[in-house]
Amino acid sequence: AYFTDTYKELNGVARTANIMKTIALEEDLPFHFFVCSRERVREENLTSLKPLIEFPTPFYEELRMGVPDFKELVEELERGGFTGVHVSTPGPLGLMAFLAGKLLGLRVTFAFHTDIPTYARVYTGDEELEGFLWKAFVLLANSSDRFFVPSEYYRRLFLSKGVEPSRISLFRRGVDTELFSPYKREENFWNDRLGRRVKRVILYVGRVAKEKNLETFFYVAKSFPEETFVVVGDGPYREELERVKPRNVHFVGYLRGEELAKAYASSYVFLFPSETETYAQVVLEAMASGLPVVVSSKGAANEHVEDGLNGFIATRKEDFVNRLSLLLEDEPLRNRMATEALYKAKSLELRKTYTEYMLNIAGIKEVVYEGG
Repeated sequence: AYFTDTYKELNGVARTANIMKTIALEEDLPFHFFVCSRERVREENLTSLKPLIEFPTPFYEELRMGVPDFKELVEELERGGFTGVHVSTPGPLGLMAFLAGKLLGLRVTFAFHTDIPTYARVYTGDEELEGFLWKAFVLLANSSDRFFVPSEYYRRLFLSKGVEPSRISLFRRGVDTELFSPYKREENFWNDRLGRRVKRVILYVGRVAKEKNLETFFYVAKSFPEETFVVVGDGPYREELERVKPRNVHFVGYLRGEELAKAYASSYVFLFPSETETYAQVVLEAMASGLPVVVSSKGAANEHVEDGLNGFIATRKEDFVNRLSLLLEDEPLRNRMATEALYKAKSLELRKTYTEYMLNIAGIKEVVYEGG
């Protein structure tokens, strides 16, 4: 039984749940998915629980979370004959499912998708709150039969905070290289989208929020006033940022599916300064689209980037400027990096990585961290 507090929204956790549900059906894997929403979701292999109440998520108000009836949740698990519970979000549905699984003596696994402790500090400035949340996650991890983290960075971090090594597993997520491909490039895509002729686009894709460090994106844009910088995405910080953005930065809102694939492939460089990523799927999507990437040394956005080979890893704002300058001034370098980025993305095949993850969740194929 797979539980997620977000499913229809545009974010990495919801996208992961949707991909896993599709693969579970196609590969006949023993998974059933649960959500909790006032707007009933009617899909095969999914149960939509009716919430007792709903409320906006702190720091993410466009996401509303539902609180299920605990008795109904337990009855669903008993009626379905489930042998395990997987929690993908620490919201009310996820935490109540965790408790229900424990009460019923089921295998309970938990996945860390979002760096909530760091987000809390970024938005409130409260380091004590951040510390409390890290302790809460460590408690959940050590109470789980398996605790999944998406990157080496967070595996090391949780080990340093006291999570038992035998409980930690990595879950790798691949990328859809049929959807995201250099062949999706359209010569006039950005000309038509922006309503004017542009030579090349430096791209950001993601939520427009405080924790994404878009101030650095703006800083870089100011250093290259003749270049065009585009932000694909939306969020609570957009209105404020649009008031202070440089003239050469353009916000275009969310793009999906083929339009998003064309946006990547029709750009020149992917610039992603976020320092709080647990995995950064958008970086892999950009690489699969044939873009060299410039990412932060902080967090896990650099997980698949080999500095100087398929992209650059930057620490300071000035580093982002210098690395982008190299790519803009040296087209052969940019093209070599684009080829290496594509090669790396193709090595992470979507179906294989997600199938392995689900088998690990179910305890069919155990991949456990062994080491100090």
